[in-house]
Amino acid sequence: MKKMMILFSIMLFTVTLSAQTVKISGTQTKGSAAKNAELKCNPVTIAKTMTITKIEGDCQGFWIVKGSDIVHRFYDNKAPMGTKLAAGTYYIYPNLKPNKATASVTVSLK
Repeated sequence: MKKMMILFSIMLFTVTLSAQTVKISGTQTKGSAAKNAELKCNPVTIAKTMTITKIEGDCQGFWIVKGSDIVHRFYDNKAPMGTKLAAGTYYIYPNLKPNKATASVTVSLK
């Protein structure tokens, strides 16, 4: 019963998100001597195809991962506008700018 309630809550949350703007954020911290780099992102699951409508962050582009595949790779923050993402679970990670140790990106989907 408890598992059913959790599953129902997740499904309801996903349906609710699909009716509004969804944001997905990620960060990258440079490691020392090209080791120990840290990528962070809380994945976002979307129930229907959504479009990138806004990009914010201090980065030089970003990449989007679905499953174990990179589905999009961008080298600036303008080209991704209008890109569509099909239903699924996504992660996003920013590219570091030259001579920067950290980067962040937030992408809005509608």
